[in-house]
Amino acid sequence: MSRARIADKLRLAGAPALPGSAGFPIAVPRLLLAIYEQRPDLARRFDLDDPEGRAGFVTWCLTEGRGDYRAVSELARVGHFPGLNQPDPECPIDEPTPVTGLMRLAWRAREDVREAFPLPDAAEDFVWWFALHGARELKLDEMVGPATRDDLNRPMLPADRPGTPAITRLMAHLWRVRPDLQASFDLRQADARCRFARWYLTVGMHEQDLAWLLSPEQSDWLHAPWHEAPETGLSNLMAESWGADPELRDRFDLSRPDGVAGYVEWWRARGEARFAGGGRCAPVSAPAEPQEGVDLVGYARGELGIGEDVRMLARALAEVGVARAAIDVRPDPSVRQEDRRLDDLLADRPRHRAVVFAMTGVETVRVAATRGVEELRGRYLIGHWPWELPVWPRRWEGAYDLVDEIWTISRYTHDAYAGHAPVPVVVMPPAVELPPDHRRWRRADFGLPENAFLFHFSFDFLSYPHRKNPWACIEAFRRAFPSRDEPVGLVVKTMRADRRSAAWRKLAGASEDDPRIMLIDRTMARGEIIGLMGCTDAFVSLHRSEGFGRGLAEAMLLGRPVIATGWSGSADFVTGETGFPVDYRLTAVRPGQYPGGEGQRWAEPSVDHAAARMRRVYEDAEGTRRIAEAGRRHAERTFSPAAAGARYRDRLLALGLIGGGR
Repeated sequence: MSRARIADKLRLAGAPALPGSAGFPIAVPRLLLAIYEQRPDLARRFDLDDPEGRAGFVTWCLTEGRGDYRAVSELARVGHFPGLNQPDPECPIDEPTPVTGLMRLAWRAREDVREAFPLPDAAEDFVWWFALHGARELKLDEMVGPATRDDLNRPMLPADRPGTPAITRLMAHLWRVRPDLQASFDLRQADARCRFARWYLTVGMHEQDLAWLLSPEQSDWLHAPWHEAPETGLSNLMAESWGADPELRDRFDLSRPDGVAGYVEWWRARGEARFAGGGRCAPVSAPAEPQEGVDLVGYARGELGIGEDVRMLARALAEVGVARAAIDVRPDPSVRQEDRRLDDLLADRPRHRAVVFAMTGVETVRVAATRGVEELRGRYLIGHWPWELPVWPRRWEGAYDLVDEIWTISRYTHDAYAGHAPVPVVVMPPAVELPPDHRRWRRADFGLPENAFLFHFSFDFLSYPHRKNPWACIEAFRRAFPSRDEPVGLVVKTMRADRRSAAWRKLAGASEDDPRIMLIDRTMARGEIIGLMGCTDAFVSLHRSEGFGRGLAEAMLLGRPVIATGWSGSADFVTGETGFPVDYRLTAVRPGQYPGGEGQRWAEPSVDHAAARMRRVYEDAEGTRRIAEAGRRHAERTFSPAAAGARYRDRLLALGLIGGGR
């Protein structure tokens, strides 16, 4: 990949966002702050402006939270967790090893430990407790840094015979606190020192559950040929394990070839598992070389608009011959999972050079933190991020650490990111396509009047009803057609409505006294959704903001006139030549109307102007037909899978992700 610059996502995600505090030297990495910003439950539990709350949050992340977020452990393992394995300045000891931020976290997490080892006075005893007990009890052993491991495995007494392990600090301490070991091994004698070292690396390591501290040198000795009889084919681990177990000694006579053969067979069948603590870690296989093409991470089966985004990405890439796979993400439990168009492309893990997250930036953080970032190493990550307000909130900027580039679906969303994003932001209008079975639906299938001119609006309650603003459509319809004698109607299609919510009650109340206004609230298959749209005569959307407006583009492809607020993403294609833009004024987003809306503005469409537009569409059939036809041609030209696919292909070629190889 000669042109694509791939960032080290773990390094960026691990950069300190908030510093450590007195008595708790671990900083809050940027990824953890990004997780915090999307979890109201954590915000209620931990005040990050308070050092104590900050320490509590990091403690939660490294104990409870890493069970949910694999990336937390990854940050620790690769050393991108500021302060985690650095010495605690308030506990200045050098031997056996300094108290680290991780140890301080263990101390903080256990009240009994704080009482038993008051810091800094009992720092040395506390370190020994952590090494022998605490790290494993709290499941923190995989996070212990190499410096601490090296300190604990530093030789205290030299090897007395060639090829015999030395007595380390940890081994010597274990001997000092175990009278039974002192009685069995007199460390003043060379032979006893050798026997103790061999005992520790076989029996002792199992008894104390210390295999996690095995050093590479100790592992090499365990798997080296048996020092007393290398010609037998036994390893030191096999021989010492045999010598420590009377049952094995009775069963297998190692002085005889058949005894050795029998023991080797037993070891392969059962011994390796039984003595796995002293074995080598299984080698980590190198990840497969990324293939040319694109992995699409998104709601591949989810029946919602953002799920259609990932399906249309796949469709567009197929149109231009770019290899692709899909990684399915589960959306809100209320979302039906019955769209199977991408089932043949589903994969468990990324396999291609480019990875596109077709979801919001907030969800990208959640998915990457949950699945882990390691699987994305060496791949070019693209955020195909929808957004509906003028600016991406500063408090969510941690999402930028996870991508190398952002593709936006409109110029409006481009401007929302471009002002602050540290990565390239490229406008990529999406593909929009009508399903092949949409023509089979008729008005009778939906209980709609046959002879009325029907306006139509549809939205998903998960898309925030205040943004979609359905009440304005109803009010504009009433003003445009105050007399109930005219053959007109308004179809409002919704899904996932909570019938107990104020938004639904307001919508139902606005329409209940007018039989011309028809509410349909249910989840439909895609062909039926577009079939319903095709059974109506015009599409109306008096939204306060749209990142793109897929429903408007679909109506255009059907040749229907589109009446829409003349602001935000839909303004790219709903113009005076292709549709009927509605005047608006900008107003403040009120609290609770949209996430991240604090201090932002969106449109308040003019209901009177919308009513005039509806009246014109109804009365001027010929003029409306010409504009609708122009809209259809524009949508076909701009949003066809071939056109969108060509945009994607050209960008991937320019980055060297396809076509040119590495």
